[in-house]
Amino acid sequence: MTLHDTLHSTKLQQHIMKKHSLPLQVFNQIHWDAHEKSFVKLTRHQKIHTCKLIHALVNTNRQNKLYYGTTNICPMCQQTEETFLHVPRCSSEPVSTIHQALLTQLLDSLLSINTPRQILLSIQYGMQQWVSETDPSTVHAPSRGSLKNGDIYLQVSALSCRCL
Repeated sequence: MTLHDTLHSTKLQQHIMKKHSLPLQVFNQIHWDAHEKSFVKLTRHQKIHTCKLIHALVNTNRQNKLYYGTTNICPMCQQTEETFLHVPRCSSEPVSTIHQALLTQLLDSLLSINTPRQILLSIQYGMQQWVSETDPSTVHAPSRGSLKNGDIYLQVSALSCRCL
């Protein structure tokens, strides 16, 4: 561990846990080394976009209205205010088609690296629930409350990654 990590890791951990309302148990289940390895492989543009998504800094029409006096209505569905949470949940046909194509691409990519079937099903279920729910904190693994062995740990781990 470097001196920098030693000096800052505790404060950073506390900040992340507070910002995302993560209990220590969930924080410790995140595979931070894998996160780092994935992040460093991104291009500069992808890193910037990923950071914006993680920190809910993606530009929306809600922000545009606040700062520029423009409309706050979603340009795709024309029905509701475009907020950070509305973007992945927009029900317009073009957006729904794109979301489904991206989910299919993600699942195909995970399948190509031999991701266990239960994790694929959990990710698919979690994404569909997250997009359809009004409160993302109500999304749980399909096996929640069951007494299944082994598979439940894979599913909970896969769904715990949705804290973005």
